[in-house]
Amino acid sequence: MIVLIRSKMMKIAVLLALFFCPAWLYAQPRLTYVALGQAVDGMPSVTASIYSESGTLPVLMDFEPTENKEPLGVLSSYYFALNQGDTKSLKDLYFEGDGSRDWFFEDAQKYPQKYNGNVEYEKVEALKAYQWGAYSIYYVARTKSDSKVRQWVDVTACADASCFISNLLFEPDSATDIASAVMYKANMGKVLNEKSGYDLNFDVFPRFGSRYPITVFIDMNNVGDEALFPGKSKDDRYSYISEYLNSLSEIKQLHDEGELSADEINSKLIELNQRVWSSYDEQKAHRQYAVSDASFSSKYFSEFAYLEFLASFDRVSVAGTISSEDDTYLLLRGISGDTVQPLIFLINNSGRLKQASDNTALRQILMSDEAIESIADWVN
Repeated sequence: MIVLIRSKMMKIAVLLALFFCPAWLYAQPRLTYVALGQAVDGMPSVTASIYSESGTLPVLMDFEPTENKEPLGVLSSYYFALNQGDTKSLKDLYFEGDGSRDWFFEDAQKYPQKYNGNVEYEKVEALKAYQWGAYSIYYVARTKSDSKVRQWVDVTACADASCFISNLLFEPDSATDIASAVMYKANMGKVLNEKSGYDLNFDVFPRFGSRYPITVFIDMNNVGDEALFPGKSKDDRYSYISEYLNSLSEIKQLHDEGELSADEINSKLIELNQRVWSSYDEQKAHRQYAVSDASFSSKYFSEFAYLEFLASFDRVSVAGTISSEDDTYLLLRGISGDTVQPLIFLINNSGRLKQASDNTALRQILMSDEAIESIADWVN
């Protein structure tokens, strides 16, 4: 645990501790395994590894500017400047290499009250610390002058022997979404002694730095090639998804032949959705992955566009599944001519389709571009 406080006596103690004892930041961070999803048998189906601090963290520094050569040094300087309302110093503390300095400049112009020194912090405790690429990510408890404690996340980035403040988590992308999901599960105590068995894995890197990657491990249930369309699935577990795909093809064919009006198509889709989905919100766009120039990208489809997309395949089959508590992710092969691309559907224990999982962290990871590229290689 790191405590940043204002105390001259503490500063002396800190200097002595740093002189006689090796600080945590000079030690190699340890690899922590995190359970993201659990199969019916209780074994983890999806795990991740992330680098975290090793052991109990010492008291390191007080609220005064320091040399910004370590993550906690720049963090101390940041809170000192923040308390002083020193926006010039704050600007210089932000990392230019990943666009954080530009972000701060715009944010300070838009919300000057955040940086004018009116909110004074008496103490900042780092409760958890993670390493990812060039970044150190701290989950902190900030105590204001009114004694109220608020949780926060601070991020530093180190490059060329200097460290800076970063807005990494304020500019989310697919990789930071995965990192946030893994750290969320780790903070909930979903920590394992070791990773479980896996069929595929992939590394996730931040926008800056290649050290300390997050690695995701997925344990697949290899189904083989269970046909869903055309024709009815022989496996009752996949009866609803099979019915869905075959019915969409029939509706598309009737539409192409001019036998259904737009209202009739909509009526049939509503009726079908009510049969095969456990709960259905027609306002939610469907998310799937489309192939283009041998690469996969995430796309959101409206109701009719989704019908046309799924009905365009000559054949669809189940390649494998990923189990998670009350859900199962179906990894499908959609074949159209010479093109094979993955499709991902979520079903509940009764086989009905679901639009969203109760395990949002796992869904965030499995529906990421990084995951789908690895799954695509496995499906093919």
